[in-house]
Amino acid sequence: MRKVLVVIKDFGCNGSPLYAFHVAAILKRNGYYVNVWSYDDGVLRTKFEKECINVEIINPDNTLRTYIEKKTVKYDCLIAFTITTYQIVQYCCNLLPTIWYIHEGHNLKEYLREYNCKRIFLQKHRIWVVSEYAQQYIFETWKKETKVVHNFVPDVYEKYQMIKSSPHKKIRFLLLGNMIERKAFDVFFDAFLLLNEVDKQKCELHYAGDIPDTAYTHDLIKKIEQYDNVIYHGTLLGGELYNLYHDCDVVVIPSRDESCSLVALEAAMMAMPCIISENVGAQYMIDSESGWIVRTGDSEALSRVFHDILANKYDLTSMGNHARTKYLNYATEKIYKDILLKNLDSIFSSNRMIWNLVHRIKHILQKQRDLFEESPFQILEIPKRSRIVLYGAGKNGQYWKEKLEKTRYCKVVAWADKKADRKALIHPDLIFTIKFDYILISVKNREAQKEIKKELINKRIPEYKIKILEE
Repeated sequence: MRKVLVVIKDFGCNGSPLYAFHVAAILKRNGYYVNVWSYDDGVLRTKFEKECINVEIINPDNTLRTYIEKKTVKYDCLIAFTITTYQIVQYCCNLLPTIWYIHEGHNLKEYLREYNCKRIFLQKHRIWVVSEYAQQYIFETWKKETKVVHNFVPDVYEKYQMIKSSPHKKIRFLLLGNMIERKAFDVFFDAFLLLNEVDKQKCELHYAGDIPDTAYTHDLIKKIEQYDNVIYHGTLLGGELYNLYHDCDVVVIPSRDESCSLVALEAAMMAMPCIISENVGAQYMIDSESGWIVRTGDSEALSRVFHDILANKYDLTSMGNHARTKYLNYATEKIYKDILLKNLDSIFSSNRMIWNLVHRIKHILQKQRDLFEESPFQILEIPKRSRIVLYGAGKNGQYWKEKLEKTRYCKVVAWADKKADRKALIHPDLIFTIKFDYILISVKNREAQKEIKKELINKRIPEYKIKILEE
């Protein structure tokens, strides 16, 4: 029995973990042994366990690399979801064949910078993306070749066709997702507000998803709280979510960046026409007979489409049926399963002995490079992403400042020196006004090191938080 390791960032109820669940379930039903690792726990874990899929919490931030490497060698293939799993990919890509399933779009550049994993990303991995939109962006930005494997969603259409939708005379527009700027809820609401009063009374806006406590969400809710026909449904999953699809008429996805959009696929599966922006990757599902593509961030363009729909310029039932045909041609589970299993067969049929030899050498070289960058901090038992105050701005301090910035192993929240003669420096007395995890003393003179450490301890800084760096 072939063994596949699936890695995700968390067990949250959002796009990538849910999609990973469907992929793991397909593999299990087709005779593979599947184990799922997640960096963090979450409510979705029970969904995996109900399907008898083995799950473990393995977080590289608090797990030894050697332990992770030993556990992975028993598998035949690794499938890692999203750029956030870069650490497992870095550790294991030369130990077993790896598919890195990138679900990010134009925000990928930001993540590569944040996680300092551009070098890993640009190495020769099997990188899959979910749309031509994402593929084109990656190639234009980094000249990196990728493989497009379109997403799928399970088909529950027949089940919900048996249920009568709630009677309504108004056109119901539906937006799903967390209320964040990237999802462009502001464009959705502004398009409604731009309608004349007659059109406003002809429609309803329905939306569901998490609403974070931010200035962005507060401003949006103030804009629309006076309207009874703008209706929030909370966070929905499963049957409740599909019931909402069934009760609405048109799905709207105005996102500023979306590598694909499972919502677009679900809309097509439920035979609903869809309005998407130019920066939504699911454009292969949309043509003039199944929906509309509007300019990104353009609430006026979206409002004009709303107006035309409300003026009965389109046959929504016919467009929904055409969208359903698109789904059957591009996004069913069977289509995805055939592509997935064919690619895995190709991986398993390659000469594993030669692969092991070549990649073992690569693994040793990669590990030496990684250890060179990270070992000084690991020896000092400083966890990744710790908040660091660097004490000392001489040659040794400058060396460590540059190394910390290059590796991004930790975050330097302050650079202290008694001279404090440069703009970037602070006086040591100000250290106590800053939130930090460790103070790294980068002064080279050993007597000075002892004196600084003694001063810090006398000022009630715990000794375990004080570390000494040497060149």
